[in-house]
Amino acid sequence: MKIKKILGLTALCFGTLVMTSNSFAQTALHRDGWSLSSNRNAPASFSAIDGDADTRWSTRQNQRDGQFFQVDFNGQNTFNQVVLDTSGSSNDYPRGYELQISTNGVNFTTIASGEPSPSGITTINFSDRTAGVIRILQTGSDNRFWWSIHELNVFSGADSTNTDFSDSSDWGLSASENRDLRSALDGNSSTRWATRESQRDGQFYQINFNSNKTFDRILLDTAANRFDYPRNYTIQVSDDGRNFRNVASGTPDGNPQTLITFAQQTAQYLRIEQNGSDNRRWWSIHEMTIASGEIDNGNGNGNGNVNNNELPDGVHEDIVRIADISPEEILRNPGGEGWKDSYSVGDRCYCDTTGDHDVNNLLADTPFGRITTEEACDIIGRGPGSRGNPIYNDIQCGNGPANDAGDEDYCPGRVDIGREGCTHIGPKWNFN
Repeated sequence: MKIKKILGLTALCFGTLVMTSNSFAQTALHRDGWSLSSNRNAPASFSAIDGDADTRWSTRQNQRDGQFFQVDFNGQNTFNQVVLDTSGSSNDYPRGYELQISTNGVNFTTIASGEPSPSGITTINFSDRTAGVIRILQTGSDNRFWWSIHELNVFSGADSTNTDFSDSSDWGLSASENRDLRSALDGNSSTRWATRESQRDGQFYQINFNSNKTFDRILLDTAANRFDYPRNYTIQVSDDGRNFRNVASGTPDGNPQTLITFAQQTAQYLRIEQNGSDNRRWWSIHEMTIASGEIDNGNGNGNGNVNNNELPDGVHEDIVRIADISPEEILRNPGGEGWKDSYSVGDRCYCDTTGDHDVNNLLADTPFGRITTEEACDIIGRGPGSRGNPIYNDIQCGNGPANDAGDEDYCPGRVDIGREGCTHIGPKWNFN
């Protein structure tokens, strides 16, 4: 093999390395001509790319924030993965890192960051980037172990597209309102994430996929609270959770399903910002669907227009729709009279509650504005009484809002006919 002298360091030239990572083939960039530098133990830097896993570069001091290892390609390269192998010193993985890139070696941009789990291999994935210099900044600390790199490789080229959004269990979620974050992704259109305050500029919902995802459309469904669609929105994506770029913005037309399309993006983070205002309505997301290509909503049209369920034969005349609640979400038999907060007679819904679990102070949208449920119930009146009529778990015959006990989120409907009644929703309040 050829040996080349650069900047006082020795770099070795190797051929193409092909590896399989995350179920797709990756090709390593040639390391011929790379210049290396570090602010710790720079003379040993060449050991990180010499092709010998028994040699290493290390900080030769305990891990501290600010230590870095830098590679200058001496030219521009396109790549989407960096792998740090420290298998020979398994405790010397970085406790935290930022991956930065630069076209000129002066101005750097962070494109990925993380805190690796204990492992001999630290794999850093991101969308395709083109740069001349990369810098791995060590941001953690450890009072016992050095930071070492036995081998460093940079990979490019292969199809790293991931368009599978079927499992959201390991996604990191955050928002301007941190309650009920999973309710926007739980497959249950009867639950929701909401701002719990009227719409204001700066409210947001954010997802960290914990890997790169490729997508070009988002469907925000708030059909169960149809007026809680965002008054304005901005869609942003990021590779590192710090530097976001705008990919779409708009003003919905009032449809409870807001379909947003944009040029295909590959990113680790997705952020939806609500930048409109409404003094009466919250912003809610009952279900969010993220996809690359058409969204299949079960109607076969893939256009994001969701039709109401048709009622099966023999359904009670009071029932106006069947809620989309899966059997496994109904955790126990509803408790009949003990769970009752409302009842229906014909096409009218009446309140009948003890006021427990703070139900009287819940806010509801009505023709009289945003008022408490207690005020709404006073306007409607008590009605003829619940005896012999369908009774429901929440204050509006299954139509919300839910109290803070938890059971009304998965079983809002009837509680007089057993477990199957949880999905049976009655009429809404009628103030006429």
